[in-house]
Amino acid sequence: SKSSDAIAFHKYVRERNEKWSRVLLQQIRTIKGQDYQPSCIIDIGCGIGTLLGVAADNGLRSVGYDIDPLAIAEARKDSRLIIHDSLFSYTSHQEINALVCCIAVLEHLHRPLSLLRDIAKYCRSGNHSAFIFVPLLPDNWSRFLFESVTAKGNPFFDNEEHVTHFSTSSFESAWLEAFGSEPIQLAAGGWVGYFYRGVTK
Repeated sequence: SKSSDAIAFHKYVRERNEKWSRVLLQQIRTIKGQDYQPSCIIDIGCGIGTLLGVAADNGLRSVGYDIDPLAIAEARKDSRLIIHDSLFSYTSHQEINALVCCIAVLEHLHRPLSLLRDIAKYCRSGNHSAFIFVPLLPDNWSRFLFESVTAKGNPFFDNEEHVTHFSTSSFESAWLEAFGSEPIQLAAGGWVGYFYRGVTK
């Protein structure tokens, strides 16, 4: 099944993603200050819980949201993690100064801007920070409109799991509308995403 294939893939890249997760947390400390310590990590679309496991290794409370029952079952094998089998909304989890992560999720949603706005509303209401990664189309993405649907590397047709596609400009515009501020680009391994630093107090 698609779900079991996805779990197998996440297990296959677990070591790589653990490394990227450690880099991500360090990069955020570089931006926020080395003494930055979030109240918890909230991972939306947490999958098998790789990022949350790294956060727990760092002594952080780790909260995940996912709706894939196989991924949830795998993540719950780590008893340190709090895994919700539900969608995230801005009313889901009341915290102060949390770090909200949403990595490689928005491209799987038919209405990704709804989730982006919920994350922004949540962050702006509680002094939270956010890191969001979504694959972005290259600047010359329009060439894909003229290629064969079977052309290798065509992001519109070679991955049936990606139902929404962003260009850099479209995602940055959506970010600005949702968060009310320009995103900070942050690279953590292969995750080249955007960071919202929250309110500095």
